[in-house]
Amino acid sequence: MIMAYCDMTNVEFWGGLRSSNEGYVSIPEECKKVQSRGLVHDRLIRNWQDHVVPPEMLAEMHLQLLALHDADSKHVPPPIGGAYQDWCDEPYGCAVHFWNRGHKSWELLERMVHPIHDVPCYVCGEAYSTNQTWVEGALETADIILEKQFGIPEFY
Repeated sequence: MIMAYCDMTNVEFWGGLRSSNEGYVSIPEECKKVQSRGLVHDRLIRNWQDHVVPPEMLAEMHLQLLALHDADSKHVPPPIGGAYQDWCDEPYGCAVHFWNRGHKSWELLERMVHPIHDVPCYVCGEAYSTNQTWVEGALETADIILEKQFGIPEFY
C-alpha cells in the first residue's frame, strides 16, 4: 500500500490527473472479498466508491514507484486500485488536523496505529503522531507499528 499526502504544487500535479467518472477503476477484488460483512466492510466499500482513481493516475503512481526504486514492472506489479481525496473539494474546502484539546496524544498514539482490533489495517503517518506535520511523526508511527504490531525491534 502506498499513501501520499500532498500539499501545494504536489496537489496540483496529482489533481491534474483527475478526469471525469468515465474509466475509473472499480473497487479492488480484495476489498470485495472481506469476510466480515457489517460496518467495517460497508465503510471500506463506500470509501473505495467515493474516492475512485482514474487509470491515468494509477499508471503515473506506478511509473513513479518504478523510477523511485530503479525497478521494472517484473519486480513491481501494477496497482490493483487506488483512492484519491483532494481536501480542498467540497464539502471540506480545506483540511488540517490537530489532536482534540484535552486528549493526550502520547497516550492515544499507540492505540491509533491499529484502531479496529480485528481488522488488519494500520494507521501510519504524521497525522496521529506527537510530531504532526513533520516527517518525524510519520517515522514515529511506523516504528510503533513495526515494533508493537509485528514484533520487529528498533535498530537505531
